[in-house]
Amino acid sequence: MFTEPPLLVERIARRIEGTRISDAMCRLSLDAPSARGLGRLTDHAALVRELRSVGAPESILTPTGSEGSLEIVRQRLPYFRKIRNTSSFWRLLRILNDLYDYTNPEILESDVEALDAHIAAASVDPQWPGQILTERCRIDRIVCDLAHASKGLNPATAEDSLGVRVNYFWDASGLLSFEHPSKAAERHVTRPAYAASLQKILGMRPATLAELNRSIGDFLDATVHGQVKFLTARLSTRIRLDPPDTGAIDQLLGRESGGVPLTDDETDQIASATGAAIFAWANQHGRTIVLQGLGRSPHQPYSCPASLSGLARHFGSAKFVLADYARDFARHVHHLAASRPNIILAGYFDSTFVSSLIAEETLERLQVVPIGKSIGFASHAPSVEWVYANLQAVRYGIARGFAQAVENDHLHESRVQDLLADLLENSAIENLGL
Repeated sequence: MFTEPPLLVERIARRIEGTRISDAMCRLSLDAPSARGLGRLTDHAALVRELRSVGAPESILTPTGSEGSLEIVRQRLPYFRKIRNTSSFWRLLRILNDLYDYTNPEILESDVEALDAHIAAASVDPQWPGQILTERCRIDRIVCDLAHASKGLNPATAEDSLGVRVNYFWDASGLLSFEHPSKAAERHVTRPAYAASLQKILGMRPATLAELNRSIGDFLDATVHGQVKFLTARLSTRIRLDPPDTGAIDQLLGRESGGVPLTDDETDQIASATGAAIFAWANQHGRTIVLQGLGRSPHQPYSCPASLSGLARHFGSAKFVLADYARDFARHVHHLAASRPNIILAGYFDSTFVSSLIAEETLERLQVVPIGKSIGFASHAPSVEWVYANLQAVRYGIARGFAQAVENDHLHESRVQDLLADLLENSAIENLGL
């Protein structure tokens, strides 16, 4: 019996299934890498955001605990039906269908208890996380948030149980991103919390810019080494790129260390000096910083391509990976990566795990950005199940983007496999120092 050959996009999707992959950025807890039940599985931030958008009350959007979690899931069900068209819900169904053999197109109230028991039983199987990562996802290595490293007596045991190579990143968002308590009309309101966060992280309250630079350098030397490969930060819109004024920062730090509270505006100046110190350290040591949240606000200096280009030029020995940027900012960052040797593009994050968006961006990247400067997968996932789900969105999106490039005669199908290997594994290894 004759059968039709698979469509081009299907052939490429199968090649992705056979390609070894690096997850460049995830949020797995090494001591609990699996979702412990249906409640935890549905606590994912993308689902919660969409449930809120369709009117779900805050009382059922808080993370589920051990008590009452199934009741919260039951209360979420009517709102899940309102988001059943979204990519986030599609990814949830891929988890339930593919990993737990639950084939209904929605979660039925009558199945909640049995499904929760199935998920909970799988989560305590020591082989389960490794099976998902190595067999289902074909992942060779993952990079986890250092804050989620194993707290056990022998962290290597937790790492080995995953069956993949494990590295870490350190999240500098606590130093570079912060919320202001005052409104624009009340800029005089004091802001003691930022200096406290400096002390909590650095172990001291620097009194001068020189002390700030030295303490940050010492902290990063002690933190970002060995298995910890790079930094990441979600940037505050208040961070500025201008070099700090030594005299002004010395005066502000001296006042703060003397117990005089600073205003929001004054705190912004210290935070910007902290950012400059981190960039300088990365430049000195040739390390990578993953910048998130780009182009989210017109008031953010990182929304300006010229500012980003200047940052990369000034700190020419550091590498800047641009991730989770606004969609209308994409074309700018693609051309930045094509023109600056130390600007690299990362994979897809959060609400951008949408196959059609990934296909569109992949097609443009293939024509603009050298393949070795595009990191294809960073799951940002809180559990191995969501690593799998996010990879499915990326897989279909990349396959469609590559297929379109072949059909447009920009790319020959025979070159696809090598390019996939560079996109999904080699670029992360090279650009993140793995």
